[in-house]
Amino acid sequence: MQIGCPNGRLLAHSSRTEDNDGLVYAPSAVRNLTVNQTVPGEVVYSWQRPDVPNGPLDGYIVTTGNLETKKVLITEVPGNATELVQKTIEQYTEYKVDVQAYNIMNPYGLKQAGPAASVQFQSLGKGPIPPIPELGDTFEHEVLVNWTEPTDLRYNVTNYVLRLEKTAVNITVKKTSIWLESLETWHSYTASVSSCTASNTCGPPKKLYFQTDVGAPDIPRNLTNTSVTRFGIGLAWNSPEQVRGPLDGYKVTFTNSSKAFGVITKDTKLTVGNLSADCIYNIYVSAFNHGAHQTKEGPAAVIQVKTLYGPKPSPPWFSVTTITLMVVVPVVCFVLLSVYVVYKQLLKKR
Repeated sequence: MQIGCPNGRLLAHSSRTEDNDGLVYAPSAVRNLTVNQTVPGEVVYSWQRPDVPNGPLDGYIVTTGNLETKKVLITEVPGNATELVQKTIEQYTEYKVDVQAYNIMNPYGLKQAGPAASVQFQSLGKGPIPPIPELGDTFEHEVLVNWTEPTDLRYNVTNYVLRLEKTAVNITVKKTSIWLESLETWHSYTASVSSCTASNTCGPPKKLYFQTDVGAPDIPRNLTNTSVTRFGIGLAWNSPEQVRGPLDGYKVTFTNSSKAFGVITKDTKLTVGNLSADCIYNIYVSAFNHGAHQTKEGPAAVIQVKTLYGPKPSPPWFSVTTITLMVVVPVVCFVLLSVYVVYKQLLKKR
């Protein structure tokens, strides 16, 4: 099986050749890149030298990308090679290969790579084509795995075999979905699914990587009050022993005889003000995780704290009333004194 590059000749970044000062530049694109397959799991990349090498043509960079797993393999071959055998190819998988020619820019040792020639291909395989499993739904102890029946005219697929890695259990499934149960909370798993015939001829598997949903954390530990004033309370605690998830935060609830309010925090320390003096507060601290379907909140640690007693502070002597009296009294005295002086002068004139 041979796959060719439809546009084997690409324009180079630069048409300049090696300068008199010894500097080199990026080569043009390689020509006629092809992918040959005869054995499952192995491919042969072939190409022709660039039209414009722009230097001694020191080597090629071959990048093989798995379009399903997003994994990339980069291989370098010398400049006199025009072929590479790749033996790490997964069966029945979509790939893309890029080949770039390069020159080394001395004395710096920098690679000047040209544009890439690319080919996309599907690898060969042995046996029935496997389905591509997908995660349908996620819970704390179970997940739903779905897939679509693959089209393979060479085999009559009658069932599928699912295997959960790190276990010895193979599950035979005749439908295109299955619930995996009795799983651990917030745990990473790898499942593989193969297509099989009635004679138990199975093809290579396709893998699914997934993680179960979060659970409720344990109770926060060592809840204590670190400070108490007439109007404020300081708290501190330690994280739960089992968090069963990323531990998205803590819910802190204050209640007294007349009202309640809550605070959300990611810290393990908290100071709350604007409280009532000489008041008993019941304080609850619980940890939580945001799950796929709901928030999972664990049990709460409880502490009772009473704010300090103290009378309401009296207004300062230098109040508005004091200021008013200090201004008004002298003015009144001055007016009365002026009236008295005028009155005395009028009496003398008579």
